[in-house]
Amino acid sequence: MKKLYIYICLLLPIVTYSQLGGSNTFEFVTTSFSAREHALGGTILSLDDADVSLAMKNPSLLDSSYSGMFSTSWGGFHILQTDIGMGSFAYAHSTSKINYSAGVQFFSYGKFSGYSEDGTPSETFFAHDYQLITAASYEIYKKIYAGISLKPVLSFYESYSSFGILHDVALSYKCKENDFTTSFIVRNAGWHIKPYTSLHKEPVPFSIDFGLTKKLSHAPFRFSLLYQGLQKFDISYTSVFDSKHTLINQPESTSRDAYMRFFKNALHHVSIGAELLLFKSLHAQFGYDFRKAYEMSYGSSNKAVGVSFGFHITLSYFSVSYAWAKQHVAGATNFFTFSTNIDNLYTQFIK
Repeated sequence: MKKLYIYICLLLPIVTYSQLGGSNTFEFVTTSFSAREHALGGTILSLDDADVSLAMKNPSLLDSSYSGMFSTSWGGFHILQTDIGMGSFAYAHSTSKINYSAGVQFFSYGKFSGYSEDGTPSETFFAHDYQLITAASYEIYKKIYAGISLKPVLSFYESYSSFGILHDVALSYKCKENDFTTSFIVRNAGWHIKPYTSLHKEPVPFSIDFGLTKKLSHAPFRFSLLYQGLQKFDISYTSVFDSKHTLINQPESTSRDAYMRFFKNALHHVSIGAELLLFKSLHAQFGYDFRKAYEMSYGSSNKAVGVSFGFHITLSYFSVSYAWAKQHVAGATNFFTFSTNIDNLYTQFIK
């Protein structure tokens, strides 16, 4: 109890200083680094399917079924127009009591041409972000798992660099016989230790999230829901115009306006996903992110922004996932994840 009290005291200043997305440093850590996450709406915290790439976002998912699992992912943003890429590696291992995982996630923003103040070409440079993750989980009570992860974050842009320490604390209830999982997670709490310049430190992308996943008992469907940002309900724009170029954040003139504003704010915290379990080895996946659809649209048509879909195939010794997600009216993301159980491969082919 004393340790829990100390942690809450350390966390409280971060909660009270929580910021909206886009106003923090290290925003890349909020991105999904799993094809299945992308396909199911962008961020899914409660899908418990022995996929270590998913457990990188929620350490309390880890249990003995993840032991030996290795995954690697790769994706590109607007791949035909840019060379922006992202990827990850992850591995999990279990002992008799504790479940562990470790991994790295990275963003590469491509090659840039450098210029001096008077426009003279100089050396080319690169921009990269890295997140190192170590995590552990423990079954604190029957079907209830607690997990924690430590995440050093490094950023290198030309001659500038930055460093921070983030951590996640999560709790999951996993009822495998009823195909139901629910998770509560405090994500990206931490500190910006070394800023890009000596001027000031910036807030980190702290969030408190809740998710649940349920498979129907007598139908081949599994549904997931995520509510992000419990620490702040009103996440409306600071801009005076919305995506349709009409004024927003104006005083409500009627009770109906107030109700619609409340409903819109609530909905913008939500992303949903659905899986069609065609066979044990083949799943089709669909998702929708309400906030992305609103914030990343432009004009009267959102051109399917927020929509995502993909598939997951499991073969004898490995599985492959693919996702397509419309991130913005300008383009979409293609993402791939490859997973296998290294322990099983060793037993089958080497030992």
